[in-house]
Amino acid sequence: MTKGEKGGALREDCQDPEFFKARMAEARKNEFSKTASMLNVKSCHYLDFEEEKILCDSKTADKLRLIINAIKPDVLLIPWFLDDRIDHRDTNILYQKACSDLEAMVLSYEVWSMLEPNAVFDISEHLEGKLSLIRNYETQLRTVDYISYVEGLSKVRAFQYQVNPHRNGAVEAYLALPNREYCELVHNLYPDDAPL
Repeated sequence: MTKGEKGGALREDCQDPEFFKARMAEARKNEFSKTASMLNVKSCHYLDFEEEKILCDSKTADKLRLIINAIKPDVLLIPWFLDDRIDHRDTNILYQKACSDLEAMVLSYEVWSMLEPNAVFDISEHLEGKLSLIRNYETQLRTVDYISYVEGLSKVRAFQYQVNPHRNGAVEAYLALPNREYCELVHNLYPDDAPL
């Protein structure tokens, strides 16, 4: 959704704020491309908004709908609509405007704020691979220890939602809903005329 130009740190020191933003956006896109390649992703689409400036208008909703229609997902992963990040909230608002009639399942995931899940997945066998992918995001790891955060969260979730007798391993937690129900919740929380 965004260029990701504000968050993280570069290897080199950039005093010029505009140069920093351009270099950060380029670095973040390269990190994402490396991860997509490792996952054998077939296509990537970028809306390239500036951070905290996602437009939730009908023109942008139409653009997003074209992308979603081209992919034809059965399952869509999106940050949780109550996540404590404005871009995650606005992503949900835009998605709801664009795709409320889509026939799909939504798996809404936690990033900055924990959610009350109704679906959990045992990722014990995949945790090391997930952490390896996160290591691609060097710009982000220079400011936040996401490796420890993700590993710790997955272990807390494994304790809370027992996937084996010893309450260990790794679990991911989601709010899973049919798309129409998910979009209805988002719309009720963030109606078109509500101030953001």
